[in-house]
Amino acid sequence: MRTIAGAVLFWVFLSAGCHSSSSPVRERELRINLGQNPATLDPAKARDLNTLTLLRMLFEGLTRLSKEEKPELALAKEVSLSQDLKRYTFALKESFWSEGTPLTAYDFVYAWRRALSPAFPSDYAAQLYVIKNGRAVKEGKLLQEELGVKALDERTLQVDLERPAPYFLELLSFPIFFPLLQSRQESYSRFVDHEDSLVGNGPFCLKRWKQDDSLLIEKNERYWDSKSVKLKRVFFVMVDSETELALFEKGELDWAGSPLSSLPIDALKELQKRGRVKQKTFCATSFVRLQTQKGPLAIPAFRRALSLAVNRKEIVEHVTCGGQLPSTTLVPPSFRLHPRELFEDGATAQAKELFKESQVRLTRPLTFLYCNGTRNHLIAQALQEQWRKALGVLVRLEAAERKIFFSRLSQGDFELALGDWVADFHDPVNFLEILKTKDAGTNRTGWENALYTEMLERSFNIAASKERFSLLAEAEKILLDEMPLIPLNQAAMLYLHQDKIKGVSISSMGNMELKWAYFDE
Repeated sequence: MRTIAGAVLFWVFLSAGCHSSSSPVRERELRINLGQNPATLDPAKARDLNTLTLLRMLFEGLTRLSKEEKPELALAKEVSLSQDLKRYTFALKESFWSEGTPLTAYDFVYAWRRALSPAFPSDYAAQLYVIKNGRAVKEGKLLQEELGVKALDERTLQVDLERPAPYFLELLSFPIFFPLLQSRQESYSRFVDHEDSLVGNGPFCLKRWKQDDSLLIEKNERYWDSKSVKLKRVFFVMVDSETELALFEKGELDWAGSPLSSLPIDALKELQKRGRVKQKTFCATSFVRLQTQKGPLAIPAFRRALSLAVNRKEIVEHVTCGGQLPSTTLVPPSFRLHPRELFEDGATAQAKELFKESQVRLTRPLTFLYCNGTRNHLIAQALQEQWRKALGVLVRLEAAERKIFFSRLSQGDFELALGDWVADFHDPVNFLEILKTKDAGTNRTGWENALYTEMLERSFNIAASKERFSLLAEAEKILLDEMPLIPLNQAAMLYLHQDKIKGVSISSMGNMELKWAYFDE
């Protein structure tokens, strides 16, 4: 209760202390729920969707996704590409950091080398492996100076790739590719995680951050395209979805639900009946990770039995109730890698045969870890009951706060863990790469398959999209045969917003873009 009350009272104080509620400035302040406190505002360390979305408001890279979800030049003024499609040369716009320092090509070189430093913890470091020598630098086999990025001068950045990457310009809009101001890093040990020291270059600046309570960002007047930014301020509270909906109904929040939160399941049907819910397809897959390196889950037949025993249709229709689509693949069906389902949903008879074949004798319940929250708890309960009924397998549920959940996940301290993957760019390889090697920060299952890895590597050197997609489809078949994770459904975004809010752009990858948002008065 303290956090909820604190957040709302803090907003009331700001409104009363700065201006009346009828002033034009007040009308340019958006109020929204961030859900939970960001674990970090370091673009190279962030991993959850909410934090990544916030970072896109505070920072900007060479490119940015347009309202039509196409990469467009942002800090880059021009880009030229070599004939072999492996060298990009960017001419930068004149732009500034929020405290007034000119932004240069050296800021990109510093940020990318920092993220690829062998000692630097970053789950998304593999995104930078597309750059020449990226992996070798991260593994300590080459010096940072040998990374394929250099500043030719203050306004010219040259990037050499390991191989052609048709999605590279889109990838550059991802936060790990954002620049950082080196002098600020050297002056403050927590420069990216405190409002007194964080310096950004995006449409907004961090003004105030009350940990686990609220966060305020303001328009960055030094942003190169500040004329496009209509909102004066965005005020974030950090409350659960039930409180969020209550605040929205009172008019104290301007937005509720996706992509930063979820609408309460028990209120969803009534809201849909009233025609208030807006829906958008989400390029994201929900799944269960399995710890494959020890215990009964090291046996592929048992893992596959658990997957076949899941009735996905039942879960999306009676548990999540949010327009999700059952999925028996990791790659969303929208990419059309496979002409038909690779296995039957809820095939309990086949699941029982595989369970018998695995010869697993369970002497205790399996543990199922998931992030705290009503929706996650209901999904975990449904899976727990389906496995009990179909196979007699008992599962003990373990809910954890987000920080503890990700810590345990990174340490491999789980047997089953609820998870999801949201696309970083529009290509099926982005989903398949999360399990490319067992040491990838996005894997955590301990699973690795040499042929699978080889197929992904080969796909990078194929220009023809049909041939490339065929190879990626074969790779996914290997993945689903060995089942280091159990796909559940393709997600959907459901949300409400006050009628006066216009210009908010939500991508199919879950990014909420407020750069063009405004109030229609």
